[in-house]
Amino acid sequence: MPASTPAVGRRSAAFVGFLVFIELCSGVLQGGFPVLLPAIGAELGLGPGDLSTAFSVELLASGLALPLLARLGDIFGHRRLIQITVVVTLAGYALVALADGFALLIVGRILSGALACWLPLEFAIVRDRLGTERSGPAIGLLVGALSVGVSFGALAVGLIDDAASSVRVSLWVLVALLAACLLVSLFLIPESEVRSRGRVDWVGGALVALGLGLAFDGIAALASAPGRAGAELLAGAVLLALFVRYEARIADPLIDVRVMSGRTLAPVYWLSMMLGLSLYGSLTSAPTFAATDPAHGYGWGLATLGVSAVSMCSALGILAGGLAADRAARLLGERAVLAVGFALSAAGYAAIALLHAHPWQFGIGLLANGLGVGLAMSAIPLFIIRRTPADRTAAATGVYNTLKALAGGIAGAVFGTVLNRMALPGTPDVPREGGYIAIWAGCAVLCLVAVAIAAALRAPAPAPAPAEHDSPS
Repeated sequence: MPASTPAVGRRSAAFVGFLVFIELCSGVLQGGFPVLLPAIGAELGLGPGDLSTAFSVELLASGLALPLLARLGDIFGHRRLIQITVVVTLAGYALVALADGFALLIVGRILSGALACWLPLEFAIVRDRLGTERSGPAIGLLVGALSVGVSFGALAVGLIDDAASSVRVSLWVLVALLAACLLVSLFLIPESEVRSRGRVDWVGGALVALGLGLAFDGIAALASAPGRAGAELLAGAVLLALFVRYEARIADPLIDVRVMSGRTLAPVYWLSMMLGLSLYGSLTSAPTFAATDPAHGYGWGLATLGVSAVSMCSALGILAGGLAADRAARLLGERAVLAVGFALSAAGYAAIALLHAHPWQFGIGLLANGLGVGLAMSAIPLFIIRRTPADRTAAATGVYNTLKALAGGIAGAVFGTVLNRMALPGTPDVPREGGYIAIWAGCAVLCLVAVAIAAALRAPAPAPAPAEHDSPS
């Protein structure tokens, strides 16, 4: 009925805004917690190794839990799973705030890894409520909110911690932020209507969790224990191969590998890995370069506020690219948008590799890179959503997030080793300028490879309808 259209539009805009709030908070948590690590170490008497474990264990937990949680959302309701995982994440941060030692800190960090599934669950709600064709702008907003939240969180949490009497005060602020997310998820976002009738594939969940767990731990051990890392990576690869074989043979798989390994979607998942390799692999390089004392021959010695201002250039670019992705895809086609996005990222990396004498040069390069990342980060889930059944939305986009994170972990370990091996003489904690240049040049090459993959994507095909679904009463 035409008369009801404005009301429907207002309701749609409202629930998308509340999802954006949740994703913005997710970014603040992910960007703000690393700022608190030194203070947490001082409070609990922990060294750099323990703090590194406390940081990376959340990524490990996220990778293990995301495929299963996303599938549970497709079966039992995406809002319901958001509510459950917000509670789990809140409990995790509360344990971190209460921790009196390493063990409780690690338990809290494991629980907090549940926040990684929010984005694919939000994608599914947006698709369900707005339809496949109208979901693009909302997906761009969610991607942009996450990026802005990460950059803003680093600055805001740093300022709060400087003003607070104890790091525990800052941690309780993060808990309060999660409490606000819980209220929003309970009262202000709708439940999805399309459901999968399928059962939960616990065998597949166990195989993928063990395989990813070994892979993540092997990645973390690459620099310190290459022998152990190689064994774990090999064992993880074997388990993941068994998982793929098992999923291809059962009627109701956790992840439909037959669809996702087809000629239409498989290249897009490769693009997910390319995005993770370049984006997360270089994530810490810009802040550490900007904070380096110029006495070492490069850097500008910026404090927290200056580093955050430089990093915001990338976040603003991602926000702009995310918002423009859907309209650009309608005008140019998804393949062209993905190719342009990765080309812009390659240009941005090349620019900062060649021109980084002044912060403004760096900012321009990060802005171009961020614009490309925003286009790619929004276009990839759009591409996946438009080619998968509605009752598999969270699971399919969850695989995208998992591959992106896994690739980022690999690149982070490799790039960290590069910086450690290229230290300045007499200052083992300060890398040579050439180490940063090598990382940015490597990311530019990865993005150029992604341009070629994007240009070769198959022509669009409509998403298949769900085989079985029902609507909640």
